[in-house]
Parts: sequence; structure tokens; C-alpha cells
Amino acid sequence: MMMATTFSRDLFMHTLRRLLVMSFFALALLATSFASTASAQTPDFSGSYVLDEAASDDFLAAFEPALEEMNAIKRALARRYLKKSDGPDTRMSIEQSDETFTVQGEDRTPVAIPLSGERISREGEDGKTVHFTAGRRGEVVRVTMFTEGGPFRTDYRMLDDGRMEIRVRVENEHLPLPVTYRLVYRAQ
Repeated sequence: MMMATTFSRDLFMHTLRRLLVMSFFALALLATSFASTASAQTPDFSGSYVLDEAASDDFLAAFEPALEEMNAIKRALARRYLKKSDGPDTRMSIEQSDETFTVQGEDRTPVAIPLSGERISREGEDGKTVHFTAGRRGEVVRVTMFTEGGPFRTDYRMLDDGRMEIRVRVENEHLPLPVTYRLVYRAQ
């Protein structure tokens, strides 16, 4: 009986030591992962930009798959609305600090959004309240605008050649599918 108890205790201690060693290595790996994530700096997007139409997706064509899922009446109304809309800004300026990301499209009022993820509210162009959040994700700054119809997400990223890429995802209660498109801007 004494032998079984000693064997069980030795096995328990051996297992406990292995768990502690594995936990130590897991923590070290996790700390290394956090350090490499922190060292991947978000680039500074500050500057003035002009739309590179040739390198960008066709804004209206990006909506076609979602429009095809609508009935004929809704599809016609949606196409008319999209054609009347301003579409993507052909010019924009961005000011970025450690705390905020400020975006201003052509004739629009600038919107300064905390990069902390804090949700802010602003009056939209149609007079309705919209909410914004922004945060860093590696080399990307993600800005999300929350409207009554659904979220509008923009991911800003600098390309190797100095141009800025914006990937847009629109979800709206009136769209049967999310719409995604890519815009490319050249620094002015």
C-alpha cells in the first residue's frame, strides 16, 4: 500500500512540474507575441489624398451583387439612389495623432475619432445621429460608422508605394448582402 501512495505522489509531482514548465513556456510565448504586436507600428496617415480611380474598384459595380438579390422595384430605387449619391470622395485629408484619427472628405465636416475605440456621436449629413469608433489593428486603422441602417466599416492601410488603400464594407438593413469595395488614394 505504501508503494502505491508513493508512486501516486511522485506521479502527481511529476505532472505538476510538467504543467508548471508548460505554463511558463506558454506565458513566455504569449509575452513574445504581445511584444511583436506592439512593435508593429501603425503608419501615420496624416496628409492630403486624391482618389486613384484606375486602381480603385468601381463604386457602383460593387453594389450590383446585392442589388441583383432585390426585387425589381427596390433594385430600381436603389440604383437611382446610388447614382445620385456623391460616391467616394475624390479628395480627402487625414490628421492622425496618438489619440485621434481625423478624416475630412471633400466638402464635409471633419470627424475626429478617438483611436481608443471610444464611441462618439455626430450629426450626419441627413440630420440623423451617427456613431463612430476607431482603433488600430497592426498596420491598419479601422473606422466604423454606425447608422440606423447598419455599420459602414473602413480599413485604412498604407501600401508599399506610398498610396493609401481603403477597404470598405457596408452592411445595411436594405441590402440583402454586405457590399465590399476597395479605394486607392495617392498622396498630394
